Amino acid sequence: MKDDVYDSEDDDMDALVNEAEKLLLSSGSLDLSERALNEGVMKTPGVSYKTAEYALSDENNDVSEYETEGTEELQEGLKALLKGNQTFTIDTIQRKLEVEVPEVLTPHWLDSLPLIVVAEEVRGRVPALISKLQHALDQKNHQEEYKELKQVKSTDECAIAKLPENKPLNRFRNILPYDFNRVELTGKHNYINASHILMNVGEMEAHYIAAQGPLPDTSHDFWQMIWEQNISVIAMLTLDVENGKVKCHQYWPDSVETPLSVCDGLYKLSLLRVQSLEHFEIREIMIENRPMGTGRLVYHFMFTNWPDQTAPDTRPLLQFLQLIHAHHTTGPILVHCSAGIGRTGALITIDLALAQIERKGRCDIFEIVLELRKQRYGMIQVKDQYTLSYLACLDALRIFGSSMELTD
Repeated sequence: MKDDVYDSEDDDMDALVNEAEKLLLSSGSLDLSERALNEGVMKTPGVSYKTAEYALSDENNDVSEYETEGTEELQEGLKALLKGNQTFTIDTIQRKLEVEVPEVLTPHWLDSLPLIVVAEEVRGRVPALISKLQHALDQKNHQEEYKELKQVKSTDECAIAKLPENKPLNRFRNILPYDFNRVELTGKHNYINASHILMNVGEMEAHYIAAQGPLPDTSHDFWQMIWEQNISVIAMLTLDVENGKVKCHQYWPDSVETPLSVCDGLYKLSLLRVQSLEHFEIREIMIENRPMGTGRLVYHFMFTNWPDQTAPDTRPLLQFLQLIHAHHTTGPILVHCSAGIGRTGALITIDLALAQIERKGRCDIFEIVLELRKQRYGMIQVKDQYTLSYLACLDALRIFGSSMELTD
């Protein structure tokens, strides 16, 4: 085992214990209709949240232990639909940016991308929404919202993730996927620390997978998930090492000359091209299923300027999102950082809020995060990430508003 440095001494010890446990332990598709989704995840009438200490800290990387509250009727519709199914697919209508993507990306081309495209019938609401978001920031309403979110308990069981054979597969002992919407791999050993995230925005049904950064012994599972879920874009929001601490195992090929073989040779991974820009790197990776004799192109987008527990500049992050939507073709959008809740939760929140603005001329960041936390524990980890969601929407709206004035 390498002398990797994890996020704390406790995490380091957990990793060693998990490795020891692993050594000891070693001696069908479902299509969800819109009606079913509305009865399950998307609308949960009658759900009430009791006041309790929410187990996330603003001050450090660790997430403390939490208690699981009875689910009552929460998410029962989706649980019933998923029960007994190993793979989970859904036809969705994601945000899509229809632009011609050049072979070589340049800063000039990125600057030309529209950060948001508001439907013509709701463009008149843009000035009022800008004022509303700015007022919320000025009055620090968003800070009160975040305090309220911190009182929400865990809403479901994580029993599968806590099984002895699955403990070594979790980067953190207490950041786990709920049972009802975890991503299930095919085969006997079907666990991966990743969650399906589904949400309706008008007629749009957004589907993401929020995942932890792969460990050395889970990177093959990660690629199995990518193949089985027909994923075409990966959004990576962490560096593999930050401040001397391992945040994510490098799961992609080192160079064009050195392809990787994973899952006992089932998949071959070939790096076709890498492009580096100021704030992100873009990789084109071909994943080949050797027995089937078929391959798929996967775009790997790494945001390189977002330290953990902080907030980056909004403009590059908005461009990053648009770059993802310009390349997305099939499957859910796979998003991961290290734990799969902080930076991952912030990016998904911003994307969903922008979708609301584009279609409805309004957004409700609090309700988005509340819904996300029903689907993966602790989404958006610190106050700065919640504030970032407001700032990113405000920045996108102001730039769009300026362009409207120029065209009037």
